[in-house]
Formats: sequence, C-alpha cells, structure tokens
Amino acid sequence: MEKISGVIHAAIRIIEKTVEGVKVEILSQEMKRIEPTDRYPLGQLGVDVEFSWEIGEENVQKVKTFLPYQLCEDMLNPLGNLIAEEIVFTLYKDIFQKMQDELDL
Repeated sequence: MEKISGVIHAAIRIIEKTVEGVKVEILSQEMKRIEPTDRYPLGQLGVDVEFSWEIGEENVQKVKTFLPYQLCEDMLNPLGNLIAEEIVFTLYKDIFQKMQDELDL
C-alpha cells in the first residue's frame, strides 16, 4: 500500500512544472498529521519536503517545509499552477525582495 498519496506526488509535479528550476524532494517515509492548532483543530495531514530552486547558475538555498495534503488537493484543479506559484514565492520571498531591490537601483 502507498504510504504517500498520489495526490501529493501529482501536486509536486505541478509545482516543478509551473516554476522552472524548482525541485521538490519528499523527506517523509509516510504521510503524517501535525499537531492541532486553532485554525486546524484536527491538525493537518501531509509530508515534510525540501524545496530547492536554481535561478540561472545561482543555486538558491534549500527550504524545508511541511506540505499539507489539502493544499496538494487544491492544486489539482485548472488554477492549481497559481497555488504552486504562491507556495514557491512565499517560501522564497526574501530572495524575491532582494532581487526587486537590486532591480530598483
């Protein structure tokens, strides 16, 4: 039996296809549920992943994060590429800010 849903694998393919140079590696051996919060009283189901993004010849620092199953499921629609872009841009917002500041000079 598959320990990581095909939905997560499909969402990762969408992320990698949408944002050129992005690679996503699954770090978890199986899906897990993180601790409940006020926003998610039952916790969230998902996997630990590591994003890496190469822009040109510059290798951008890797970012480890939790990728929720629900977010992956949301990507499996015609606008899923916009969700994928938002994930990457949120994770790398500091780098985008630096790039924007350099272009304004």
